[in-house]
Amino acid sequence: MKKLMVLLISFSMVIVLTACNSDKETSEEQTDSNGKTKMTVFMPESDTIDLETNSFTKFAEEEFGINFEFETTSMDGAAAKERRQISLASGDYPDVYFLTEWVDQFKANDLLKYGKQGVLIPLNDLIEEHAPNLQKVLEEHEEFRKITVAPDGNIYGIPQLEECFHCTWPNKMWINTDWLEKLDLSIPETHEEFKNVLTAFNEQDPQWKWKIR
Repeated sequence: MKKLMVLLISFSMVIVLTACNSDKETSEEQTDSNGKTKMTVFMPESDTIDLETNSFTKFAEEEFGINFEFETTSMDGAAAKERRQISLASGDYPDVYFLTEWVDQFKANDLLKYGKQGVLIPLNDLIEEHAPNLQKVLEEHEEFRKITVAPDGNIYGIPQLEECFHCTWPNKMWINTDWLEKLDLSIPETHEEFKNVLTAFNEQDPQWKWKIR
């Protein structure tokens, strides 16, 4: 049976990691008539996206010399997970599981279980050899490494990493710096300072001071 790798990742993360199977077989069945590597991908597909024709698929195929063949599920979590389990039970695995966090992604214990069974192949050496940017992230972000490396020391799936401010800190406070300037105040850094700033805004009316100057 073919072994496979898993990309545990959301749609918003644009990363493609490819690899040969464990015995590094090369055959005509793995390439198409144009010499591109065939890669079967199991993933959910929404009603608004055609995975075969969307621009990122085309970009990735051209950039990496791949011909993607998609095995799709709906975005319904229950149905997608059932289809995923049927795929795993069949023994005829896709090359990649590209799963979405809120739909059908593997749990950490699933990755370890299927890794020990030999269904999933360790990605450690493949990442080190072919994915320098991901390797750098693993080396520099200890928290990301902790959730990526299984208890046996292997990497069987790649979780999502978000480094955008609006994702990391979705709940924000906005403060009018013009008002701070008019009242000669600094940006508050403690609860007490915040209270004092709000009191000043209320009692000294920076908007009124702005209008008369």
